Amino acid sequence: MQFLFEYSDVLQSPYEAFTCGPDTTRFPVRAHWHYFMEIIYLKEGIALVECDGEDYVLEKGDMIMFHPEAVHAIYATEKQPPIYDVLKFD
Repeated sequence: MQFLFEYSDVLQSPYEAFTCGPDTTRFPVRAHWHYFMEIIYLKEGIALVECDGEDYVLEKGDMIMFHPEAVHAIYATEKQPPIYDVLKFD
C-alpha cells in the first residue's frame, strides 16, 4: 500500500490547519494514509468517509479523527461538495 502514502514533512511543521471545499479540493479525496493524526470537522453539506474499511456519514457539526497509518477517503454525497476544516498534527 505504499502508493497510498501522503508525504508531509511534519518535523518542519508540527501542525497544519486549513479548510477544504469545492474551491480548494477535488472530490473524491482518494484513499491515502500518513504518519500523523488528522481531524476533520464538517462545516457544510454531507460527506461519506471511509476509514480502514468502515463507512461513516458526516453531517454539519460532525467530527472524525484519523489515527496515523489509517487508510481514509472522503466522498461528496451531494452535487455540492462538503466544506470542512482539517487539523493535521504529529
